Amino acid sequence: MTQQTDLSADEAEQALVRAAQAGDKDAFARLLQSGLYIIHAIVRGKVAPRDVEDVEQRVYLAVWAGFSGFHGTGSFRAWLRAVARGVVADYHRHADPVAPESLIGEFVAYPETQATLDRVEDREVIDAALDRLHPRHQAALLLRLREGLSFAEVGKRLNISEEAARVLFHRAKSKLRQEEV
Repeated sequence: MTQQTDLSADEAEQALVRAAQAGDKDAFARLLQSGLYIIHAIVRGKVAPRDVEDVEQRVYLAVWAGFSGFHGTGSFRAWLRAVARGVVADYHRHADPVAPESLIGEFVAYPETQATLDRVEDREVIDAALDRLHPRHQAALLLRLREGLSFAEVGKRLNISEEAARVLFHRAKSKLRQEEV
C-alpha cells in the first residue's frame, strides 16, 4: 500500500492543502474538485437558477484569491462552505431589490398566497436541516431530488459506485427524518 492510501481522509486533505500552499497547482485542482459538489449544493439552493453559473464562478475566484489566507487549521471543506456562503450573501446584498408594491400586487392577485408563504417557510426549515448534514449527504440528496439524477449519475458525479450513491442517499434521508423535518 502507498502512504496516500494509509492516510485518513482528513490527513489526505491536509496533505493536499500543504502541497497546494507550496504551489502545487494539481493539488489545488484536486482540492477544488473534491469540493465542487459543496459549492454547487450551496449556490443552487440559495441563488436564482439563472444566476447559478455566475455565482459558482465567483466562488471559484474567491477560493483562488483567498486560498493563501487559509491556514489549514480547520477543514478545507468547512472553509470552502464559508467562502461559498459569503459569495452567496454578497450576491444577495447586491441583487436588484424587488419593489414592495409589486409583491403586494402579487399577493392580492393570488388567493394561494398563504400556501406559497408556507412553502417558503418549509423550504427554509428544509434548507436549515440540509445545512446540518455532512456535505456528501447534502450532495446525494440535492443531486437526486433537485437535479433529478439517477443513482448511477449521482455516483458518477460523486466518484462513487451506483450502489454507494443509493446507500448515501438513503442514509441522508434517514438523517433528515431524525431531524424531524
